[in-house]
Amino acid sequence: INYMLTSLGADATETFNEFHMRSKKAKLVLKSLPKRIAQGGRDFANKKEQELLEAFKQFRQELTRDGFFDTNVSHVVMRVAELAAIFALGLYLFSLPGLLFKALSVL
Repeated sequence: INYMLTSLGADATETFNEFHMRSKKAKLVLKSLPKRIAQGGRDFANKKEQELLEAFKQFRQELTRDGFFDTNVSHVVMRVAELAAIFALGLYLFSLPGLLFKALSVL
């Protein structure tokens, strides 16, 4: 994936992969975009940038192998329950008479 920052193209492949790692929709949209042959190879501004990207890629692979990106259903359920409880508390505070309770419900 190359995009234009100035007159030089910058490679955004790793950035896309990090932001859209699990998104099937983003990959479908990317496939639907027009394509062209890239001019030249992957040029890095300097050796440090390339080393940093490679180290980060290896770190992500280690985290994936260790299961850090696996979905934990009980955690998702707890987070949704937490949001529902906060929403219910806000509704309750908003229903009470008085400006103080309405102000607290907004916070």
